Amino acid sequence: MAAEQTHATSNSVRWAISSWKRREFNYGDADCCAFIAHVASELTGRDYRKFITYSSKDEAYGIIEAHGGFEALMDSVFEHQGEPRDGDPCLVKLPIVGEMMGIKLGNTVVCITEFGLSQMPDRYILKGWNLCQVQ
Repeated sequence: MAAEQTHATSNSVRWAISSWKRREFNYGDADCCAFIAHVASELTGRDYRKFITYSSKDEAYGIIEAHGGFEALMDSVFEHQGEPRDGDPCLVKLPIVGEMMGIKLGNTVVCITEFGLSQMPDRYILKGWNLCQVQ
């Protein structure tokens, strides 16, 4: 797929999400940032995992704080901000849970939480980043 010229189809997004190796939640290995980096890498062929590395909850929150927040951290990882489409990383803000990252799919956002993969309504999206440039 020519990532800079086309956008992911719903089927390719579903495939990328299903290729995620399900395992117990663990900061730096199996958390929301690792999940979106995996899916983005599968869809584009670009290794986004190298941009988001840490090994503990404290390190993760330290990186977020050092960047001035979750949104600013993701701005440093993903180039193109815009209305999220299927397969694009999204920052969501959920009641009680707070901010986390997910992948847009239809009218939902797929996220990994401490309870596993979950889908939330896309009304919780605060911001999205387009993996592929909009033509």
